[in-house]
Amino acid sequence: NGLHALSADTGEEAWWVQAKGAGGVTPCVDQQKGWVFYQTDGKLMKVRAADGHVLKSVDVSRPRTCVSWNTVLVNDRHGYYVATYWFDFYDKDGKTKKMEWNSAVRVHDAELNLVWERTALPAAKKSTLTYADGKLVVGTGGHWGAVYTGSDWKYIAAYSIQTGEEVWKCDLSKYDYKAIINVPYAYGRFWAESWGATSFLFRINGATGALEEAYDYKASVSSCAPCSVACGKVLSGDLGRDGIVVTEIAENSTAEWPGPFGDPQTNTYALADEPGARPVPMRELYVGVRTAKPSAPPPRKPNPNAIALAKEARVFATEGLSNAESKVEHLTDGNPATFWHGSGTPLPQSPANILVLFSKPETICEVTIASQVFKEVLRLKDFEVYARSGQDWAGATPLAVVKDCKDVTVTCAFDPVTTDAVRVRLRDTWRPDHAYPRVCEIEVARAEPGVRGRQLQPSPIADEAEYERLLCDWAMGIKRQYPGATFEPDKGYLHYARTFVDAMLAKGTDIYGDAHSPMLVSILMLPSQKHPGQPLASVPGQRTGDRAPFGGNLFHDVMLLQAMDLLSAVTGEPKYKAAADAYLRYFLEHCPRKETGLFPWGEHAHWDFFKDAPGHTIHEYLGGIPLSFWERLWRLKPEAVVGEANGLINHVVDLETFAWNRHADITKPLSDPRPKGLSPADFPRHGGFYVLPWTFVHSKTKDPKYLDWSLRAIEHHWRLKKAPLNLPPITAGANQANMESAFSLAISLLEAAALLP
Repeated sequence: NGLHALSADTGEEAWWVQAKGAGGVTPCVDQQKGWVFYQTDGKLMKVRAADGHVLKSVDVSRPRTCVSWNTVLVNDRHGYYVATYWFDFYDKDGKTKKMEWNSAVRVHDAELNLVWERTALPAAKKSTLTYADGKLVVGTGGHWGAVYTGSDWKYIAAYSIQTGEEVWKCDLSKYDYKAIINVPYAYGRFWAESWGATSFLFRINGATGALEEAYDYKASVSSCAPCSVACGKVLSGDLGRDGIVVTEIAENSTAEWPGPFGDPQTNTYALADEPGARPVPMRELYVGVRTAKPSAPPPRKPNPNAIALAKEARVFATEGLSNAESKVEHLTDGNPATFWHGSGTPLPQSPANILVLFSKPETICEVTIASQVFKEVLRLKDFEVYARSGQDWAGATPLAVVKDCKDVTVTCAFDPVTTDAVRVRLRDTWRPDHAYPRVCEIEVARAEPGVRGRQLQPSPIADEAEYERLLCDWAMGIKRQYPGATFEPDKGYLHYARTFVDAMLAKGTDIYGDAHSPMLVSILMLPSQKHPGQPLASVPGQRTGDRAPFGGNLFHDVMLLQAMDLLSAVTGEPKYKAAADAYLRYFLEHCPRKETGLFPWGEHAHWDFFKDAPGHTIHEYLGGIPLSFWERLWRLKPEAVVGEANGLINHVVDLETFAWNRHADITKPLSDPRPKGLSPADFPRHGGFYVLPWTFVHSKTKDPKYLDWSLRAIEHHWRLKKAPLNLPPITAGANQANMESAFSLAISLLEAAALLP
């Protein structure tokens, strides 16, 4: 991270001001004086453009985080100022989560002396600053996790660049929106673009703050990038419709937008006033939009026999994107413009299911599914419809099987059946990745009065995986309790520990892919004691990259393998220790990467049993490894342990300071000298995780390089420690220490010290 300067002649890097930051803020430049003003987390810098020398740096208190916006240079009749915007995820104590009313605007002079500041502002994580005619403006509202309630935050205010006093305040409380991120200036007006279920463009008089016009797009128009103004038009990114929205706002204008934030040197996010140009009533144009609007299903004549599902049924889905625009309730709201949106999991591999549970048994004869064309792709291709018979589905006799559907709305008619639930099983979309289905409406029609429905027989769905059935049950509120056996205290804990290990050795080894092994699989379905054979949804609080979905992770199994040794010692049966040794021998022989020596284990990397290759390639220690385990690995294959120790140097991103990143690529060694621009993430505890194996291998081989690496890692921490605690910070450049990380480092150092003479 930091500020990089490239030679205009060669494109080579001229200099680099290293700085730790959560994002990138576009710096402003005083071309005449040769100064660059640059924001990074907790700091504002004045840098000499010629050579990158930091002329001055000032610290900034919370809110102090930089994400993605502009530093503004003001140099006009109102004075010389550097205007900055700041956001924070935490309150002033650095611990309490706070994403609302936690932004700040600070204005400094040329020597970075603070002129004024306004804190506790209700602005967003990626808001931009706008400067025009002595006034500084920033948007309000939240996004990316922040949620504002009430209406106190719904305004746009202009502050005097000289004093910070409020010049005017435009009240927007009567409008429904989530946030205003961008407020560019042009034609004597500020143009505030709102985000929400429907977006507005507000025209605000630059002199008085009066709201002159509010244009309703009647659709959500939003993009992470700031909008721009050119030739009398506002150009806005539109992620939802995958294109650009162009809105006419003025006539007689020929001015082009000069840079990302207006003037590319000062970043004022404003156009100079243009004689002859004048605002006109706003109107919207679409340019470059592949699908101007998602094509909702066409209107249909009301079906008099349709069940009022919103009142007479409950609807569930086994998956879905968790955002305001994608709700399962939309399937029965009668509005074809709203929709439910599935996830990115390929449907042929892992079908998504929508379940309709009637309040009483119904005799039905039709199910209608309305999908949507989005980004020129119909979001439903193949699906099946099933009815429930008793407590199970009639899997052998689906009500409908639809393949290669090319219509937005499909009605499936069938002989009447009596059931209390219908299941729509989505099997594919027309997208190349076979994912992200969209369903706008589901309609179920009753048979004519007096018609008797045929009886269905419960039977399994032929290709339904155990996990899919479990998800359907969970979606409907049927919670299965595991384990099925009742705990019997008289049997003692040893009985249950032994039973578990016996089950893992019988059913939980690697029997997948071409090469089977004695390694243990990470996931088993309890009823079948088999791997589910498909991706599983992450449990709450878990990231997909933190688990071994198709294999095993030795790091997760360290304590289990140690316990298997103890089990042999307690029971007198050698098979448990033998199985643990077989697991480790296979891993040490087949799994380390030859390019780096690193093991595919830890917080992300693991061994994929189906591919017989690493699953994820990011090496990161999840925690400390007991010395006894290193000893065990050494007895089995010492050269593999040496390879892991050598590979740990791949974490070191700066061989001079010995700064490291907790993440390393297990497939590709870093070059020496290191490439420029590598970012450290030098958590103290990870330094301890490296020092211990390095010291261990030094104690075995007497190779001095491992001791040298250990000492340099410790020295790196010592250089970073700060008063009053004299502890190393969370990472280089941070102002806080983490006690857990510091204690972890201390424990690793104590263990390592015991290995030295």
